Amino acid sequence: MSKKSAKVSVQLLALIAIVLIVIIGGVVFVFVSQKPPTPHKVIPDTLVIDTQEDMGEQVGLFGLYGYGSTIWATYQPLVWYNLSNPTQVLPLLAERWDISSDGMTYTFYLRKGIKFHNGDPFNAYAVWWSYYASWILGPSWIWSLSLNMSGVTADDLNHLTSLENPPPEVVKVATDPHNAIQVVDEYTIRFHLIKPYRWFLSSLASGIGLVCDPLPTVKHGGIAPLQYNPYTSANYTGDGTGPYKVVEFVPHDHIILEKAENYWGNNLTGVEAKILNDTGYSPGFIKRFVCRYRPDPLTRVNDLRTGAAQIITLDPSDFGLVQGITNVTFPDEWPINIPAPNLVFATFNTVTGPTSNKLVRQAIVHAINYSAILEKVYLGRGTTDVFGPNWIGFPFYNPEGLHNYEYNITLAKELLAKAGYPDGKGLPPIKMDLPSGYKSLEEIALIVQSNLADIGIQLDIVLQSPTVFYSSYSLPNTPYNSTWHQIGLWGVYSPDFYAPNDLMNTMLYEEPENEMFNPAGYYNPEVNKLLVDAMYTLNDTQIKNDYIKVYRYIYEDVPYIYFCQMDFGYVYYISTKNVAGIRYDPTCTGVTTYPVLSLIHYVDQ
Repeated sequence: MSKKSAKVSVQLLALIAIVLIVIIGGVVFVFVSQKPPTPHKVIPDTLVIDTQEDMGEQVGLFGLYGYGSTIWATYQPLVWYNLSNPTQVLPLLAERWDISSDGMTYTFYLRKGIKFHNGDPFNAYAVWWSYYASWILGPSWIWSLSLNMSGVTADDLNHLTSLENPPPEVVKVATDPHNAIQVVDEYTIRFHLIKPYRWFLSSLASGIGLVCDPLPTVKHGGIAPLQYNPYTSANYTGDGTGPYKVVEFVPHDHIILEKAENYWGNNLTGVEAKILNDTGYSPGFIKRFVCRYRPDPLTRVNDLRTGAAQIITLDPSDFGLVQGITNVTFPDEWPINIPAPNLVFATFNTVTGPTSNKLVRQAIVHAINYSAILEKVYLGRGTTDVFGPNWIGFPFYNPEGLHNYEYNITLAKELLAKAGYPDGKGLPPIKMDLPSGYKSLEEIALIVQSNLADIGIQLDIVLQSPTVFYSSYSLPNTPYNSTWHQIGLWGVYSPDFYAPNDLMNTMLYEEPENEMFNPAGYYNPEVNKLLVDAMYTLNDTQIKNDYIKVYRYIYEDVPYIYFCQMDFGYVYYISTKNVAGIRYDPTCTGVTTYPVLSLIHYVDQ
């Protein structure tokens, strides 16, 4: 027998050993020996997030849920940011747009075939109604930067009883080209600006740019100036176009979202699907999210340990609670991508009390050990070489490259003496107010208190409820109120939209009838003029030069303390190891960072 035939015989015998052919009654049965099938691993369809953010009450046009991720997963604007490059604005509910040569007219062409979660059609009338309603319910300074929103009343909006066949009286006002927002046709909407405004697209990619279905609100009492509709506030009406819909909401406890079956993004392919994914509005992987308010960090950590939650928020000061827990992704092992890191800051009262003296403010900022704060409070994750109000990475950030104030006790004492208070003698105690419930802020306050004692300043730390602390900045003429915070330790403040004039103008512009925020009460007419000039020019060189001058003024005037810029949100999101895809909303929703729900997914372990 040849070697070849011997080899075949061996193979045949091996085959016979594993294959048994049985012929019974003319029927052939073949039995093949094989390994038992590997059990199919079931991917969970629910993901639980424990957060320290209070869900609050459901109020406003969109039922503004306390947990920001639910807003952005449920509602959508015409355009949105590229999460990997927030300076790039991408199409969303609008498939494209035109800008006139003079920069005064923006025309958006809307996607067709989109339905709200409740089945009502999305079109230009829904956009028109949503934007004017947001203005009438509470005039937003963002709209006032670029549009004259007069000409449309609450009564006009309350007559919109059909999106497909709007009443003639609504058509007349909605299509009027003299108004700021004009319906051109069912799927075209036009904006007439008061001035060329470089950041108009960015302003639409924000909370004021969200679109909702008008019909549930109109059918249940409509809207009124500066008043929330009680029905809309008490009931989720299924009026969004996003990848998720809210199915249950219990104030101060939890929100449950489920994937929207009729989401318009479900069937996109190719380039359109990629663009949608870049915005963070992909159809989503998780069927159901349960977002729960759990204020106690021990409760959140225990839920993560037991598997009751897959993602939790945690202050850096509480990291020790998760040490030794298996199956947890720790921050240092988790390369997070936050396009807009948070800047930790405090406000001075520049109007009344001891901090109205610029030399006192200068002495204080040179007495603070910023590096100690970054290392002790934020584990060194970030940088102290940052000078706001914008942060590193923002367009036109600190164009001259000014460094943060030097920690220099000798200089601080000299400045305090120059202010008339040698070694702090004669200087009344200075009060630092901060919101309670944030360990990191309390740690910062204690470090600052110790630092200021080194130059003879007594700092009294006062904890206030977050509601009391933040609302005090919204009271009429607060900057001129003697009871206003001398130093207000905010912690973080994030933009309402991703453009340099957001924080620059809101933190620095001041007039007697100012609609801007400006919690320092800082007033410099030259700064006002530069900020306005920079906001309404399309020339990058002028913007840069104007901002250089602004930064020089505020570096000298010291309206704020900038402690550090973190390379993460003001809280960490810590997850089990089978969770991936955690990315962040680049606008940080005006308060803090939230994960983009539609990108989160489970991975095999």
